[in-house]
Amino acid sequence: MEQGQPITILAVDDEPGILALVRLCLGNDERLTLIAASSGVEAIEHIEKGLAVDLLITDLRMPDMDGDELARRLRRADPDLKVLYLTGHADGLSRQAVYARGPSRSGRSAAVRQHDAFRSPLAMTGNDKSRHDFKNQLGIIRGFSEILLAEAAAGDPRRDALEEIHKAASAALDLLDRVFPVDAGAPKSPQGA
Repeated sequence: MEQGQPITILAVDDEPGILALVRLCLGNDERLTLIAASSGVEAIEHIEKGLAVDLLITDLRMPDMDGDELARRLRRADPDLKVLYLTGHADGLSRQAVYARGPSRSGRSAAVRQHDAFRSPLAMTGNDKSRHDFKNQLGIIRGFSEILLAEAAAGDPRRDALEEIHKAASAALDLLDRVFPVDAGAPKSPQGA
């Protein structure tokens, strides 16, 4: 892809807050077109209607089709499709995730911010959707606060409040990890996954 070319990104997550966070991370770059889908099935419907995608950003765990299966299906038609998994559960991937470097500086920084917002080694066993959803909500709070902090000027009166929100979300995620630690016998998610 040439520098300055338009980029179409398909973001897929069953949590609307995460899709909103992706949209905020990507900003208002006129070259980027973001299409959001709330499920793997909806994402495939977009593709079947002729949507050409440069980057797939997807959650791993979703109710109707997991993100790895979605990526496999989309790569059948486009083997070079870049995929960015937004997950704390990389041990569930069938192969090592390919983290797209992003076609632009803003794309890379958005990917890094998204990754950092959700990096937490919380183990998920069975269908513990409540714990998964709670972790997602904390990640959304932390992610939005990081973005707002990065955009807030040094003298911004909201900065102290944003720092407190960020600290509280980070502390809550850490506490969640201590209350529900990764099983010592289970494979841990690799750092950077």
